[in-house]
Amino acid sequence: MAVSALRCLPISSERQKEIFTAILEIPAFQGKSWHLTSPEIIEQVWETICRETDQRDPFLQEKELQNQRVAAILPFLQSEIEKAEDPLRKAVHLAVIGNSIDLMIDNHAADIQQTVIEGLRLPLPEPAYSAFSKKLNNSRKLVYLGDNSGEIVFDKLLMQTIRKRLEMDIHFVVRSTPTMNDVTLREATALGISEVANIVENGVDGPVPGTMFGRCSKTTKELLQSADLIISKGGGNFDAFEEDAETLGVDVSFLLLCKCHPYRRYFGQELFSPVLWNVFSDQET
Repeated sequence: MAVSALRCLPISSERQKEIFTAILEIPAFQGKSWHLTSPEIIEQVWETICRETDQRDPFLQEKELQNQRVAAILPFLQSEIEKAEDPLRKAVHLAVIGNSIDLMIDNHAADIQQTVIEGLRLPLPEPAYSAFSKKLNNSRKLVYLGDNSGEIVFDKLLMQTIRKRLEMDIHFVVRSTPTMNDVTLREATALGISEVANIVENGVDGPVPGTMFGRCSKTTKELLQSADLIISKGGGNFDAFEEDAETLGVDVSFLLLCKCHPYRRYFGQELFSPVLWNVFSDQET
């Protein structure tokens, strides 16, 4: 991740090497800090990149481009939902596929559309979707943890689909501090997320690529605890929030792609297959 990020920045190859050397000095890469989660280690990586480049948000332009590229295929995405026998299922499926956008920094809209077409060939886990749909129907307050820029186009479509079906109070949580290509208040506002949800910053005081309950603001903590259902998008939010979800006793549905071998073993699914993982207070699916 660090190498890919550095290669996307307008700096010389020599400067990239210098920054990467500084990253390798992080204790976690020297067999230390085993208690940290991957989002906490990425936080340290991103703090190093920001400090060495003297930029608070190095991927600012890339995030804007990601939103533009996905927005370019919005008519295609909308038609997929409108013609579906079960629009909610299709919107959820598309939202999961949208989790691939963090791998598309250099791609054009045509590549993204093809990725969506290929992704739809892999079905959602049926028992998990049924449990999610039932829980959603019985919910009135939804908190949606956002992930990447570009991906939030899919998230907006899912929230729109939910609103058409149910009377729902929806809150969309974004990063307070820029990290990688994750969505902040700036990108969410520019994309019009406020049309379908109340946008809330998580209050985490650092570039953590995930929402860690213990580091959220008091307002966000209360919001999460009062939700009937939380939709958590992406691997960063899964890594940061899964244990919190279990201890808090809140109902959470994690939507992401199975992008790595640890996930493949944990979820028991093939690489890059859709994951819908429910952690409910009354059951786990």
